[in-house]
Amino acid sequence: MILISLGGTVYHFQPFIEEACFGLVVGDRRGAVFGSLVEAPLRPSNKKYQGTNSTFVFTNIFGHPVIYRSTGLNRYFTLCNSEFLAIGGGSHFALYLEGDL
Repeated sequence: MILISLGGTVYHFQPFIEEACFGLVVGDRRGAVFGSLVEAPLRPSNKKYQGTNSTFVFTNIFGHPVIYRSTGLNRYFTLCNSEFLAIGGGSHFALYLEGDL
């Protein structure tokens, strides 16, 4: 199960990804900030990538923001189920969040 926290309240992630486009922002213990904008609603699937080429990921490591857009070489935008959310594809995911965060 993937959960998100907004203002101290924890929400189950599933309703957010099924009903709307969403932005995701995550920070790590070293101060890096990264995330994604997903322009299409997602439905849990173990095999089917979803989304559009408007999906992108970004980083802001030590004050240097960088946006990574689709190369257009494939349609591997987002993949999710109740255990993980993965964004990007090819040889590896650009962003991968496990449900036990």
